[in-house]
Amino acid sequence: SPARFQFHKEERTANRTERVYTFHVDQPRSRWKVQIGSRSVYPEHKGSVWIDTRTHRVMRIEMEAFNVPGSFPLDKVEWVVDYGWVRIGAAEHLIPVHAANLACWRSRRLCIMNEIEFRNYRRFTGESVIYTTDSALEYEIAAEEKAPVRQWR
Repeated sequence: SPARFQFHKEERTANRTERVYTFHVDQPRSRWKVQIGSRSVYPEHKGSVWIDTRTHRVMRIEMEAFNVPGSFPLDKVEWVVDYGWVRIGAAEHLIPVHAANLACWRSRRLCIMNEIEFRNYRRFTGESVIYTTDSALEYEIAAEEKAPVRQWR
């Protein structure tokens, strides 16, 4: 989605400095699909992105829908993903470590929050060998084994 980004601030965490950028995506350009049951909408949204100044990697993304059409059952939708360096095998990988989304119904005082903690990543490996050989095998189907052709009337 063509988004408008703007530098917002610089933050210092325990072991790194991050630059925070805000962004905005107009509804006609939105590709963020919000779905509940069989109904869906691509809302206008805004959010923030945290980027590590040393590695230039995205460490957090937050998004919030706004101006959601009145005919849609939800009036508040928010989403966040945090990324972290995790050792898998002998290497470190930047992968999601936490995610959450919040949805609130328009006509009721009901909100649902879904949180996911990603942990216990494992590395699974396998080995295989493919051997190829030259072959001169020919396959013929005997006339009696061929299925008869049926004509429909």
